[in-house]
Amino acid sequence: EEIGVGEGEGYSVNIPLPPGTYNDIYLQTFSDVVVPLMNAFAPDFIVLELGADALAGDPLAHIKLTNQVYSKILNILMDADIPLLVSGGGGYHVENTVRAWSLAWSVMIGEHDDMEAMNFGLGGVMLETTDWMGGFQDRELPVTDEQKHTVDPEVQQSINKVRELIFPIHGIEK
Repeated sequence: EEIGVGEGEGYSVNIPLPPGTYNDIYLQTFSDVVVPLMNAFAPDFIVLELGADALAGDPLAHIKLTNQVYSKILNILMDADIPLLVSGGGGYHVENTVRAWSLAWSVMIGEHDDMEAMNFGLGGVMLETTDWMGGFQDRELPVTDEQKHTVDPEVQQSINKVRELIFPIHGIEK
């Protein structure tokens, strides 16, 4: 319900996400909330802080994303043809953060497909570990039925609340 005040009402949008939030439901939230708002706001540019603390394994947020979500969201934003200013932020699992930011950079400069095709051992070369030798992209994480049962209703409630409070301000139909 923190949506801004006065002339700023409707321009502060928070989407609470529960621990265990996973790729598909995060992307659904982005598509259902952020994309319509981005279209309504029609920004001249977007400032994106690419926080890596939502990645699985990060000790802070307990969100279960892979960096593939970051890649997909960057592609959506780049396809919108709105200038982007992107910075790194957050991320307390160093290996995951390095891969996420490296993947993001490769996507933004248009070299992602070439780098992934090489499938070089980023883990071994840059991080002195053999835990993950698959290049920039994280491996797929399985989503349990219990995780879906717990996470999906909470996320849908957040989506519905944003649609109820924010969308009418901007003339967006729910």
